[in-house]
Order: sequence, then C-alpha cells, then structure tokens
Amino acid sequence: MVYDETGEILMEIKSTEFTFIKCFHHAEKSLLAPLVIACLLSFGSAVQAATLNTWSEILDSPNDSIQGDTVGGTVYEIYKAFYRQREERIDLAFNTNFPFQGVSSSFASDGYIGFGDIIINTTGQNLSAAQGELFAIRAVSNNNSAAPNLGLLGDVSAKSVASQNGLKPANLQAYNSYVQSNGGQPSIGDLPANTIYFDQNVHIPNVIASGTWLDNVQWLSPADLSGLGGPGQYTYGVSFASSILPDGSFIFHWGPECNNDVIAGIVEKIRVPEPSNVLGFALMLIGLATKFITGVVKPALK
Repeated sequence: MVYDETGEILMEIKSTEFTFIKCFHHAEKSLLAPLVIACLLSFGSAVQAATLNTWSEILDSPNDSIQGDTVGGTVYEIYKAFYRQREERIDLAFNTNFPFQGVSSSFASDGYIGFGDIIINTTGQNLSAAQGELFAIRAVSNNNSAAPNLGLLGDVSAKSVASQNGLKPANLQAYNSYVQSNGGQPSIGDLPANTIYFDQNVHIPNVIASGTWLDNVQWLSPADLSGLGGPGQYTYGVSFASSILPDGSFIFHWGPECNNDVIAGIVEKIRVPEPSNVLGFALMLIGLATKFITGVVKPALK
C-alpha cells in the first residue's frame, strides 16, 4: 500500500508476475550467434531481476500504533517490512520504533513487552485454518513464546499474548475501530485492517504455542541491511534456509507482544534453477548454434 503524509491510502499495488523469455527464431548463420548470446543474457537477467537478491518493500500505515491514549508514531509503530530471497536464504527485515530488547510497561503482567515471534503461513488458508501447519521464528529469548529454543520451527500453532501485555481493545476489530476513531488509519501491511485472513473477533496470534524445531536463524548484519530503512528508529532482520519452505506464495506477520501494531507481507518463494539445468540449457543453445554455423542443420529459407 502507498500512503500520503497524513496516513491516507493513496493506492494499493499487488503484482506477482514472472516473465519467461522464449527464444526461437529462423535466422541466417551470421545472426545466430548474437541471438544465442542475447537469449542467454535474457534468461539470466530475468531470473536475477525478478526473483533473487532484490529486497521487496511492504509499507504499513504510519499512524496505527497505540501507546496509552496516544495513537500513531508511538514506540510500537511499525513502518515497513522487507523480503529478499537469495539462492539459499530467505531474509525478513523490519523498520520500526520498537527496540530489539523490548520495553518496560506497567500494562504488561510481567512489566515487560518483548519482540513477538515471526509467524509464516505457506498453506494458502487463513491463519485459523492453518494452525498446526505454520512455520515461525523465535528470534529472542526474552518473550512469552512457548518455543523451547531460538530458531525456525515447523508444525506451529500460534497464540496471542496481547492481553497479558496490556493491549486495551478487546479484539482486532475493536483495535481498528479505536485507531480510526482517534485519527489513525489502521492497516496490516499488505493486508487491509478488516482482512478475513485474521479472525477479527480475537487478537492476532503473535507467538508460538507449540511446534517442532527445525533450524537455526541468523540475525542480519548492518551490512546486510544496507540501503534499507524508513521513518522508524531501528531496522533489523533475520535470515533462514530457503530450502525449508515450500515453493509458492506465503504470508508472514510480526509485531511486539502487545500487538500495538502488526505488519504482514504477502510474498513469493520461487524455485531457484539448479546450476546444472541452466548449464544444460546453455549447452543446448550453443550446440544448436554450432550445427547452424557448420551447416549440419540448414536454416529455413523463405
């Protein structure tokens, strides 16, 4: 979504498009070698530009967090999320006012609000229907997650700890109404505030209730996050092995334990071509070019 400086939605952009370049052409011998080279370059650049090593940016409303009686621009405000797929890794990052170590709060039952878990849904179902089939990342030890260890978990059921961390509205619908009635514009990143992906009658599940540990995750370094940022005071992110997730689109969401702001992203994990497959494709084209050039195969004449 794109917002103006007041937080009004200007437009919503959704695009998941993959372009495959098909090279088949009758040409004279002298033109064939450049054609083969151009085809190889087009194939390679299409994969790199559309799928790998490029950060995608997800915007959230800049004025839909709550802190006490204040709406917008609070310590809980989340402004952006970022997604990147590399050949063997998936990276998720966030720009927010919320500090990595969490904050003290008299509203929380334990006096402290921590970094929520990152919940990942690859099933194509809404979050309630996907319970028990989720992935999730516990990235910090000082939160209310039931995950036994830090890292990436599978077969996850998620729960909300928003109420025990001081969230005042009774459920998601009430939260959105409170924000809107106090001058804010609620949204959940790529999802509208009134989305049916989350159950509007409860708080958004934000930590792991149960699951199976799968692998370690890595915090991204400042160099990894170079070029990212936003209005928020902090930008940080995590990385995990891409082979663990199935290919296809998925939804992830994250927020502090209190759910005083939440962001979600709808992204795509694509299959990375095996180097041997790309090499085989290149050799096939080069072989075809050689046959034309040596006269083994005659080009069609009109």
